[in-house]
Amino acid sequence: LTAFAGGYPAGAKSAEALFSEGVISRKEGERLCNIAFCAGPGFAIGMIGAGLYNEKSLGLLILTAQVISCIIIGIAYNVSGFRDNHSVSRSAIRPVQQIGKADAFVCAVSDSAESMLHMCGFIVLFRVLSSLLDAAGINDLLGRMTGWIGLGAVGMDILPCVSEVTAGSILSVKYGVPFTSFLVGFGGLSVHFQNFAICREIRPRKLVYLTTRIAQGTLCALITSLSLRLPFFSEFSLPTSRTMISGIPTAFSQGTAGFGCALLVMCLMSVICLPRRSGAEGE
Repeated sequence: LTAFAGGYPAGAKSAEALFSEGVISRKEGERLCNIAFCAGPGFAIGMIGAGLYNEKSLGLLILTAQVISCIIIGIAYNVSGFRDNHSVSRSAIRPVQQIGKADAFVCAVSDSAESMLHMCGFIVLFRVLSSLLDAAGINDLLGRMTGWIGLGAVGMDILPCVSEVTAGSILSVKYGVPFTSFLVGFGGLSVHFQNFAICREIRPRKLVYLTTRIAQGTLCALITSLSLRLPFFSEFSLPTSRTMISGIPTAFSQGTAGFGCALLVMCLMSVICLPRRSGAEGE
């Protein structure tokens, strides 16, 4: 639920927090990190739907496809035997020192700032790498290679799309909604390295994690493609030339009252809930 509401790094952050407190085992943390992966409603509905396709219902469709794909992946992990039968004992749970509301507020801001630095750092890194590859002619070379096999110049956009999800989503519009849904479900290498940085103690296996991300992206594209066959989405099934964001007309855009209220509610939740969680020491 945290991943569905908070966006990509939120699920990994929750898994790392539970493991660091001894509430779950390392294998449970790895499984949770692999399953709890979803773009937030603001990104899916606001940027993708309203900003790129000028239709919020398409963003809601992509968000729903992600939620369904996460549930399917969770069921697949369960039936495949990727489970940890070792239950964490109460004695293994590390007590958390009770802190006041002022200290809780400071901790909440500090943790948020650390997560923000992880996000911004890897976004900048992969945008720079993408620009270097483009300047070196790698993207043009890939475009010519895909042109030779009859796929057009799609190769020029492959590396930028898989590197960083925001820039990749903008480029993906020319290829249609299912391809955008795949990229949002896959997440991009920048998001993956953000999760790896957050889950340093869990140390998820990279191959299993990336395989899960490819499977999730494929499921999102399949669900979206099938949904677009419904009469309600028939008029939005074709690619659009709207490739630049002129504005994001959504209730949760920056500078709106909804955006400010959402931030205020999250701050209040952090201040109120952290002392309660730390008070579980005596239970």
